[in-house]
Amino acid sequence: MISGTYFERKYNLQRKREDREDPELAGSFRKGREEGRNEGKEEGRRAGRAQAVAVIGALIEGWEERRAEAIADGKPFDDAIPRMTAKPNHTSNARRSHVPSLRTNNIFAKNREGKRGLGLGLVYPSAEAVELVGMLGGFDYVNLDGEHGLFSPESIDAMVRVADGYGLTVTARVPNLASSTINQFMDRGVIGILGPHVDTAEQAKQLVDACRFVPEGERSWGGGRGTFYNDSGLIDQPGLRRTEYMELANKETLVMAQLETATAFSNLDAILAVEGIDAFAWGSNDLAQSMGLPGQPDHPDVKAAEASVAERIHAAGRKMSYDISSAVGLPEIILSGARAYLAANA
Repeated sequence: MISGTYFERKYNLQRKREDREDPELAGSFRKGREEGRNEGKEEGRRAGRAQAVAVIGALIEGWEERRAEAIADGKPFDDAIPRMTAKPNHTSNARRSHVPSLRTNNIFAKNREGKRGLGLGLVYPSAEAVELVGMLGGFDYVNLDGEHGLFSPESIDAMVRVADGYGLTVTARVPNLASSTINQFMDRGVIGILGPHVDTAEQAKQLVDACRFVPEGERSWGGGRGTFYNDSGLIDQPGLRRTEYMELANKETLVMAQLETATAFSNLDAILAVEGIDAFAWGSNDLAQSMGLPGQPDHPDVKAAEASVAERIHAAGRKMSYDISSAVGLPEIILSGARAYLAANA
């Protein structure tokens, strides 16, 4: 490869030769070359500006078309804005950074089709695992066990960011029912919450209030990525008005209560009277312990109690978590794969 230094030496020798033969003419030539270069740079700048204007014009034109179509169809303009799909579309540089103005809940979407949402369960942070199932496709959500798992606000933020990129919903079992704790998950972009140890109607109401905006609850408004940094452009709400966004966010928020003790079972009717809970879940190990059967989650008495309560929940027109979703744990996938590999190579 010929280096830049070679061309520099050749150019300098040419200039010296020109100076010796006709200094005045050489100076004129050099001036002409400089002007040509400057003119070329300015022409490039003009072309770049023209291209930028064309791209911006195309974006505005597309936005106006989507807005007109939405109005003609009688839909909110939010429905006309492109949303992230399971696999990002990188075919258009002009639109690749668009962010949807609301996270939609894939579990609810699958339920409307008569199906259950399929998820990956994590007990430790792994943005890579989220990315892998996003690449694979077919998964609807990722669940984080924040009660027994090892998650920090930073790790939650990172995993939700990857999930957003692949159109995956993120749900979480939170460590407790405190609104400040639940905010740490929802302000990161988690839109499904499983509240543990719900034993009374008061605790059920506390869970709902922490998860849902007014008038359905008392969720605090935050300025993190969960609410798109409170940017009026990103959430498609002009000025400081947030009412419509709150209403839409409530519709996409999944709230589940975990009934884990005999006390919760005895208070079931009062808990079912609390509005805003979408589904209920068990905690068989803790239930067995509360029934005087520690370490026996599959004891016939435990299973009978669960079956009886599930029947009452369904009779009240409510749902169990297994009615709407199903998740496979990442440790289970790793261990079953490892055992299969070892068995095949024994």
